[in-house]
Amino acid sequence: KFVESSGVPRVHVRKIPKVKYTEEEFIKHKYATQEQFNYMRDRIKNEHGFLFVGRGGAGKTHGVNWLLDNIPFDMSVFVSQDNEELFSNVHPEIDFQHTVENRGEGKIEYDLGDLVKNALTSDMDVICIGEIKGDEAALLANAIYTGAIGIATVHGHSALEGMRKVVDYVVRATRYSVDDVYKMLIHLDTVVFMKDFHIAEIIEIKGYNEDKHELDFVKVY
Repeated sequence: KFVESSGVPRVHVRKIPKVKYTEEEFIKHKYATQEQFNYMRDRIKNEHGFLFVGRGGAGKTHGVNWLLDNIPFDMSVFVSQDNEELFSNVHPEIDFQHTVENRGEGKIEYDLGDLVKNALTSDMDVICIGEIKGDEAALLANAIYTGAIGIATVHGHSALEGMRKVVDYVVRATRYSVDDVYKMLIHLDTVVFMKDFHIAEIIEIKGYNEDKHELDFVKVY
């Protein structure tokens, strides 16, 4: 009642699946093709980063959950998230941590940025952020720049727009220039755009063109 203008109480139920689709089920629902799954599996095996882009409910989290199970088992993985949406019953070396909100008289609070700092002290091969919404983007960028493999989701209307949004978050949180941030993020180089529970676009980032001040990329799907 403190924030609801209509005077009508509302309950928002967010269902969090605890059983993942199989690859065959994904293909049946036209989420992706077998070729696309093979492509993404090969990319993560060869240590490429991933950014899943799309509106809420587009299927970004499903994509990350599939990816977590397909990360080579000799890689250690750190996952930070607000909600308990990301999980794996397959990969043996994943550390899942969630945020803690300051409620009432309690003074304890851990945001996504705090969790990523934990990852940076743990020598993790892969650092995953459930959803980038602010300053935690800067810590992810620094982690990627120092050699970690990055995985994240962000809201956006296209693959390139999603990458630009992450860059904007980093610039706002730091003193880095746009050029500097693009150079830091070029290894977040597999950008998957989701639309209506379907992979609508995948691009590969090939580098940053300093003369044109824009990304060099190729569209794969």
